[in-house]
Amino acid sequence: MNASRTHRAARLVGRPVTKSQLVLAVWLISAATLFAQGVPARKRVRPPEFDPRETAGIFFSDVFRDAVQGSRPTSPGVAPAFAPGGMPAVPTSPGAPATPVPAPGSGWSQWIAASSLEDEIKAIKLQVDRAVTTPNQFRSGDYNHCRRHFSVLAMLFGIIEEFDGDVRWKSSSAAMRQAFARAAANCKTGSDQAYNEAKLRKLDLEDAIGGGSVNLPEGKPRENWAGVCDRAPLMQRLEIALQEQLQPKTANQGDFRSNVEELLREAQMISAIGRVLKQDGMMDAGDDDYDQWCDSMSTAAKSLIEAIKSNEYDRAVTAVGQIGQSCSGCHELYR
Repeated sequence: MNASRTHRAARLVGRPVTKSQLVLAVWLISAATLFAQGVPARKRVRPPEFDPRETAGIFFSDVFRDAVQGSRPTSPGVAPAFAPGGMPAVPTSPGAPATPVPAPGSGWSQWIAASSLEDEIKAIKLQVDRAVTTPNQFRSGDYNHCRRHFSVLAMLFGIIEEFDGDVRWKSSSAAMRQAFARAAANCKTGSDQAYNEAKLRKLDLEDAIGGGSVNLPEGKPRENWAGVCDRAPLMQRLEIALQEQLQPKTANQGDFRSNVEELLREAQMISAIGRVLKQDGMMDAGDDDYDQWCDSMSTAAKSLIEAIKSNEYDRAVTAVGQIGQSCSGCHELYR
């Protein structure tokens, strides 16, 4: 029976035939004919198979861990699935009070983002590569640069060690903090011992950034921040941030808008250093005037961060001026 015969048969019963009904009728008749003739049914095509090594950079291995950000919406009496910073919250039974979770920005993430920590470490790695080349260059003055680089690295890994959220290198942060703090202390001179250790730390940094394992002794618990970094190298880093980054890149609106990422990272570095400078064990920490200058600098840096994110040029210029005033006021009393 062909399509025209089917159409005539349908017309005999006096019912209008739609195109879709006609197609369905032809398909059913054809399938019945093939079945009666013993034609085997067509096999379903197997789903494609992919090599996991080829798809590792395309698909997320764990969507909830690697792709989903923020916390899920919650209903009354139910704790969020994820607390701020990515830490899981403890679920509660219906009707019970929600389990308290840390408020956003309750720790180091309030002053510096995980991405800025990673970007700063990568940037310092390039500077270490230029400062650790030959023993003669090291002795002629590069050891001073290494002291600053290693001190800032020790500070950054110390922050990572305590960071309230997901951040790279957290598992090795204590060991890295300890190793770079020791290297910074040794780089007060340009000795051969300091140069050899600087070469080792250069390799450690390369391995860490490249995703390899770092072969370092297990880090000991930190007693206080005085054993992590000295104030002088951190002050040098602040001067670089203010004089070589913030002031030139906020000189006009064009520079401001074309250097958003750099300005944001420098502002976050200033806010974080301001917090470190007043930690237990740091020189002059606990002195009311000193702590107030540190707080003023960090607060101005946070104002700058907000101005950058909201694209408010005038507010950014004001914040940069306040950072400079805080530095100058502190130097007059404590330098």
